[in-house]
Amino acid sequence: MEWKTPILALLAAFPLASARLPPPALHVCSPGPFIVFFESDVPFLGEAARKTLETATTVAGDCGDARIVLAGHIDTNEKAGLDKRRIEVVRDYLAARGIPRSYIRSEALGSRKMRVTTGPNVSEAQNRRVEIIFTPPD
Repeated sequence: MEWKTPILALLAAFPLASARLPPPALHVCSPGPFIVFFESDVPFLGEAARKTLETATTVAGDCGDARIVLAGHIDTNEKAGLDKRRIEVVRDYLAARGIPRSYIRSEALGSRKMRVTTGPNVSEAQNRRVEIIFTPPD
């Protein structure tokens, strides 16, 4: 059994590689807001909106059981109710990617909280949006 001694000495001289690995990186939940912009008078997702939603979906994975608040907006030139339709499009997108609908709350704000203040009947791209915010579980 003398052959074990050199092996034990060798193992002691070279600790396992896994013992020297840094701890795994912690994922941090970024609360947002992630802002999905829309073209005028439509509730459809463009390419930039899809990229924003993909980012938000990835972040949702880092947020565990966080809840999601969707705030829908329109500009002053759009018809009432379009903010609700935009929220539904975003909710459907998130749900299709595994986020439970029960985790998602929404609020249609119309043109009450503009990013860019305008007068009536003004088409403003920054005001046509759905904001996605992650909040702690209830």
